[in-house]
Amino acid sequence: IATLTATGANTLNISGAQAMTITAANTVSETIDASTATGAITVTSNNANATTITTGSAADAVTVTGGVAIAETISTGAGNDTVTYAASLDNVDTLDGGDGTDTLVGISADLVALTSATAATDLISNFEEIEFSDAMGAAATLTVASVQTAGIETVTLDALGTAGAANFNFTAGTTTLELAGVVGGALVVDAAGSAATDVLNITNTDAAADAFGGIAITSTDFETVNLTTTGTGVATAQSNTTVSLTGTTIAGVASNTTLNVFGTNAYSTTAITATTIDASGMTAQAAGTATFTMGAAGVGVTTITGSAGDD
Repeated sequence: IATLTATGANTLNISGAQAMTITAANTVSETIDASTATGAITVTSNNANATTITTGSAADAVTVTGGVAIAETISTGAGNDTVTYAASLDNVDTLDGGDGTDTLVGISADLVALTSATAATDLISNFEEIEFSDAMGAAATLTVASVQTAGIETVTLDALGTAGAANFNFTAGTTTLELAGVVGGALVVDAAGSAATDVLNITNTDAAADAFGGIAITSTDFETVNLTTTGTGVATAQSNTTVSLTGTTIAGVASNTTLNVFGTNAYSTTAITATTIDASGMTAQAAGTATFTMGAAGVGVTTITGSAGDD
C-alpha cells in the first residue's frame, strides 16, 4: 500500500499471514496494532502525538520520522526486527525488540545522547544491535549501557563511518564493532566490569576502502581484540598506526592481552602493545605482497605468530 488514508482513525489494526508494507508515513493513528500478524509488517509513523506501535512474529520494520520529541511505545514481538528513528530518538521513548535478533537504528546525535537506561528505568530492551544511520560525530562517545543496560552484542557504523575520533564504552562480555565505513580518527574502546575475559571483535564490513582508517586503536579492559580485515568489495589493504591493548587490572596487575588478526585483506600497523600477537588466521597474499606488517617493535609482547604469507 503506497498511501493509506484513514481520516480520524485513531487506531489501525493489521492482521493476517501476508506481508504488508505501508509506504507513506502514518500521521493519524496513535495506535498501530499488528500484534497478531504473522506476515512481515513494514510501517512508518510521523505522528505529532504519543504513539503506540505493536507488531507480530515476523521480521518487522518500524520507522519513526517525526522531528518532535514525543513518547513512542514500540514493541516488535518475535522475529528479527528493525526499529529505525530518522530523528527524535529520546529518553521518553519505550522500545522493546522482543524475541529474535533485533536492531535499533538511529542518528549519531540521538544515540550518543541517550541516558535513560538504568537498572530502575531501562526503557529500551531486547535489542541485540545498535546501528548508526549517519556518520558518528567527531569526538563523540557512545556508552552502550546508556542505550540499553545489557544485551547489545553488535554496534555497526554507517557507511559514512566516523567524522573524527570515536569513543565506545561497551558492556562486559563479547561485543562486535562493525566498520561499514571508514574510521576518521583515533578509536578508543573500553569494556565495563572487572572480568578478565572480555572480547572485542572489530570487523571490516566496508566495500573497497581501508575501514580501519590508518588510525590508532586504544583498547582498555578487553583481554582479547580480534581484527577482521575482510571487506565486502574489492580487496583493500587495512591499516592502523598503533594498536594498544591494556587488560583489566586485578589485584594491581593488568591482565594479559591478545591481539588476533584474521581476514583476506593485508594488514599493517606500527607498534602493537599486547602480550600476544597472532596473525595466523590471515589469508596469505600473493608472493611478494606482505600479508601482515608490524613496522615497529612490539611493546610488552611475549609471543608473536605471523601469517602464512609474507610478513
